[in-house]
Amino acid sequence: MTTMSMAGGGKTPVYETIIYAPGLQGGTDLETGPTKTVDWTTLAASVADAAKHYSVSLTLPMTCTVNGVSKVLGTTETRLAIMRIGTRLEQIIDSVNAPCAHVYTQVSVDDATGLVAANILYSADNTTAGTKTAVADCLVGTKETIFNLLKDGGAHTFYIFVWVDAGNAVISSMKVWEGVGATASSTYRDCLNLTFTGIAVFSIYIAVVGTGSGVLVETGIQTADVIHQRILTTTSINNTNNMNIINATVLMKESATTDLGYLMGISFNLRSDI
Repeated sequence: MTTMSMAGGGKTPVYETIIYAPGLQGGTDLETGPTKTVDWTTLAASVADAAKHYSVSLTLPMTCTVNGVSKVLGTTETRLAIMRIGTRLEQIIDSVNAPCAHVYTQVSVDDATGLVAANILYSADNTTAGTKTAVADCLVGTKETIFNLLKDGGAHTFYIFVWVDAGNAVISSMKVWEGVGATASSTYRDCLNLTFTGIAVFSIYIAVVGTGSGVLVETGIQTADVIHQRILTTTSINNTNNMNIINATVLMKESATTDLGYLMGISFNLRSDI
């Protein structure tokens, strides 16, 4: 925290710079061979009997810096709060081989059995070959157990179960991502919130994983007169604003139903008077 003395006994301004760069986690192809053949067995009627075909450990950064000093969101830095974590799954099914009619995929977080309902991130039923995607947001009231896990700053394991109803299917790629952000929607969703009173200059750098044309960002500044700034981009943005604020919320929406818009980094230059 940097302060500056004021002549005449006026208020002393305090200057701070908060930088948070969570980025995108995941994206590595978990299929290490050319392909994997998923065969039906008499045990494969439910996820409980399916083999854990893939797993990956991901860690969402919860550390920011305040004037160069490392702080942890939610503990040593309580003004900055994650409101939403977006996730995306992409798999390539090369073939669905008769008598197979259904290829089931389930992703569970920190549950190697796949049986704990609160830890299920996705459940998909695919009937054709091709690139298949699933997206989900985690927040208070929606997949809240997973939300609380992912934002604790620790490593968490994504278990990906794949099984078939008969015959077999061939998988050639399996990827999963997470980030502070939001998945496809026609409405804005809050992703990050700063609670602060004073003047802020902020820069935002966002990006998208998916096939859509871009990410739309809205920064809502909660004052007597609500101010919004909307920016459409195909890849990422840099933007600055300077205004008196009480709370600043970063909101996102995407142009495609399979996109994940995520926060690469954000910087707040703050001034408050004490």
